[in-house]
Amino acid sequence: HTEKTIQGTAPTCSKTGLTDGITCSVCNAVIKAQETLLQTDHTYYNNKCTGCTAYLSESSGLSFTLNSEGTEYAVSGIGSCKDTDLVIPATYKGLPVTSIAFCAFYGKTSIKSVIIPDNIKYIDKSAFEGCSYLHTVDIGNGVEMVAGDMLEGAFWECKSLTNLRLGNSLKTIQGSAFAYCESLESVVIPDSVEVIGAGAFGACTK
Repeated sequence: HTEKTIQGTAPTCSKTGLTDGITCSVCNAVIKAQETLLQTDHTYYNNKCTGCTAYLSESSGLSFTLNSEGTEYAVSGIGSCKDTDLVIPATYKGLPVTSIAFCAFYGKTSIKSVIIPDNIKYIDKSAFEGCSYLHTVDIGNGVEMVAGDMLEGAFWECKSLTNLRLGNSLKTIQGSAFAYCESLESVVIPDSVEVIGAGAFGACTK
């Protein structure tokens, strides 16, 4: 047989895909059959799925903490929210939401994706630590710092994280911020970044 490759197709959130196949270019005999690839999860950017028309609305039921000046809020916890795809609200009770607090979503394994709006300026240590099924993070263009230190990073041990977008106002990625994100294969660092702390991407083995 003279082998000829039949090009496969990648799966999306709206349709299955196919692996590459091999046939004979002379007699068309199937040497290696194409196999079906299962549909993927939605991948959201600016609240819209990049692969279909699905749209995310802001998550409701989250917990918030008002700052001492009474001028802005921090997201402080999951509250009664049942969403697995989180969209952090830009405002709460008429005031801006500007940060995600320490340990806000620590260990919440139900979370699969999160969109962080441009209003947010700061993501505190351990904010999403141990969210082991979190695979997609879209960090808004207002975020200036993703916090971390030697033992606790904002996205420490998010083992399923594969899709990461960093906003174009980000200045500081502190130490261990994304440590042990063992599924993360690549990341684009925006030109705005001035500081990358020690071990910011430590133990990201891929």
